[in-house]
Amino acid sequence: MKYVPLLSIGVLCTLASRAQAPVPEAPEPPDPVEVISTDTAAGKDGGYSVSMGLSGGIKAEKANKKSRLSFTYLNMDFGVNFMHDKTDYGSAETIRFLNVPQEYRNESLFSLAQGKSWNFNLWPVKMHYKFGTSDNNYFSMSAALGLQVFNFKYTKPVHFENKTTPQVVLREDVTLTKNKLSVMYGSIPLMLHYTTKLSRNTALRFGFGMIGGMNISTWTKQKSNEINIPKNRDIMNLQRFQTSLVGEIGLPGYFTLFATYQLTDMYKYGLQQQPVSIGIRF
Repeated sequence: MKYVPLLSIGVLCTLASRAQAPVPEAPEPPDPVEVISTDTAAGKDGGYSVSMGLSGGIKAEKANKKSRLSFTYLNMDFGVNFMHDKTDYGSAETIRFLNVPQEYRNESLFSLAQGKSWNFNLWPVKMHYKFGTSDNNYFSMSAALGLQVFNFKYTKPVHFENKTTPQVVLREDVTLTKNKLSVMYGSIPLMLHYTTKLSRNTALRFGFGMIGGMNISTWTKQKSNEINIPKNRDIMNLQRFQTSLVGEIGLPGYFTLFATYQLTDMYKYGLQQQPVSIGIRF
């Protein structure tokens, strides 16, 4: 019986120690895990980004697509000039305008030194807009603002006189070593292009359009070993505005050939001459 109290004390101590032991807390539920996956599917107007998660459900967003609008800078054209002459040299108007001997009243009066009559165009910024998403075959358009410079070097000593009635005469008082007429236009070209892929890195492009221009400067440059001849910057008989057809064909990144044909007569009256230029485009 003497062990009963001791046994009772031991049981009580054990129960007390268990009562003081901390009870482990139940673990907190983990934060919701959102699983997101993206994929891009080709669509009519571009790709779409698709995401799936526990909180947001399924979300489809427009993927970033390549802009159809682009720009190129410092575009240049170099070409040679020809003259389409439709003048009726027997008309009364032309006879009044050309104060030259009768044997010179024909289109050879304004014959050009080929290879020395050149055209230079500068387009500081050109805008391109692509239609559609295909990279193999597509249409595009381009527009720009720039300068066109036409130089016409004559083989004969034609000379423009500024009078009440402007006239063209043959300069016979001196021997000319250079006789050139230059015209500068501020121009806006608008073109439609078609590009077709030939291989992975090569494409063929065609283009056709119009150019509208305003005459902003005109001058003649005559040189003689005998006297100094000042430039004439006041030629009154040239048209203020011009409209031209323009076409091009080439391999983008390699070379492009261009041609322009001026629909507007270069002169207001007396002559029906329309410049033609053919060259290479950079």
